[in-house]
Amino acid sequence: MESLPGLASPLGRSPRRCHPARRAAARRCSGAAAVQASTPQTLGVVIVDHGSRRSESNAQLEEFAAVYAAVSGRALVEVAHMEIAAPSIMDALARAVARGATHVVVAPYFLSNGRHIQTDIPALVAEGRAAFPHVRVETADPIGARLCLRRT
Repeated sequence: MESLPGLASPLGRSPRRCHPARRAAARRCSGAAAVQASTPQTLGVVIVDHGSRRSESNAQLEEFAAVYAAVSGRALVEVAHMEIAAPSIMDALARAVARGATHVVVAPYFLSNGRHIQTDIPALVAEGRAAFPHVRVETADPIGARLCLRRT
């Protein structure tokens, strides 16, 4: 497992505690700007959470991803849900590849290395590797634990 690219210093706090200007910048990000910025970039990031039946809960992941993209400067950022909600990890990998990614880091938005991190997500990522053999697909450590630990 590796660190999520760009997470180490810019996001040492939760998105709710980010400066309001950063949140506003993330919301202003246009689709055209993201596509243009991603043209030379080959690294994609897929941020994946558990997934929920509540759309409000799933929207929180999209907000986090927008803040991450704005703060890190990464244009190729996709979201996915492990189960229950769409898009799936496979869908997000397909979108990242369609946008030009040749290397994708799947970053679990979980607090710890539980069963989903150790078993379920690696199995889903393995399916993605099989579907996109020309793309390097890796799994990062859980984002949540790193964010909590950096609050010292």
